[in-house]
Amino acid sequence: MSVELAKGDEIANLLREVCALDWIRNSFSVASFRTKEGETIEDRSTEPPYTSFRLSEENEAQIKKIDAAISSYRGRVEWTLVRRDRSPHIGINWVICPQLTIDKEAEAKKNGLTVQQYFKKFMPEFGVLAYQDMADLVLVLSNSLKGKKKGSE
Repeated sequence: MSVELAKGDEIANLLREVCALDWIRNSFSVASFRTKEGETIEDRSTEPPYTSFRLSEENEAQIKKIDAAISSYRGRVEWTLVRRDRSPHIGINWVICPQLTIDKEAEAKKNGLTVQQYFKKFMPEFGVLAYQDMADLVLVLSNSLKGKKKGSE
């Protein structure tokens, strides 16, 4: 199990390799910005990671493979693949994130916060744990999506 924090773009980089995507976005454990005063570095590791994406064309077999890999993963954090329909628009947005972030959406909203703000305020240690766990999830996803068997290189 990894103890270093993932950067946050590891799932996105893997999906770029194996999927035809319309777009993809992800969170980062550390973000850097350029301002008038110079570069600013912001620690965002207290906010749980996520990767959102839309396939160029819906591919049910590919989504099932991603979902099966995520469902089979047994780490320190439970992860999930969430479908977000774009009704009335065409297409489906997908989100890979810790299950707990989905479970806390209503509570965050009730407190007038986004999920990220909620975790930063009430459960900052969870974001760190999820970023640590993400590296192991990426290995499972990579093996599944690239067709590798466990332990093979």
